[in-house]
Amino acid sequence: MKYEEVSKYSDKKFKRVVGVNRTTFQRMMEILEKEYRERHHRGRSTKLGIEDMLLVALEYWYEKRTYEQIAASYGLAASNVCRSIKWIESVFEQDGTFQAPSDLIEIRDEKPMMRRIPAIRKHSAEIIAF
Repeated sequence: MKYEEVSKYSDKKFKRVVGVNRTTFQRMMEILEKEYRERHHRGRSTKLGIEDMLLVALEYWYEKRTYEQIAASYGLAASNVCRSIKWIESVFEQDGTFQAPSDLIEIRDEKPMMRRIPAIRKHSAEIIAF
């Protein structure tokens, strides 16, 4: 999905496909363009435009697609997809206007839940259920 195609959609369809409404997308673009202009003065330009980079991040966040799936869709390497998403997340984190979806925020204080393995009696093949 490229921004050129998505930009032609009606507002209702745009929100259904992209995951955010058009005004939110434009506000995100303003933040990213400002940061891009400040940080990238020279060097090789990216294969994707900033609009497409934002679409990549939105696909990752809202559609739960993997880096490999997105990379195949856009003709990129998975490492480039990862780098783009991490850059966008850091820009939004620094700006403070937007944050990553709540299910992506790690909770490091909780211990992982351990599965309890059922005990097997030595003399019979019965499994004791807990």
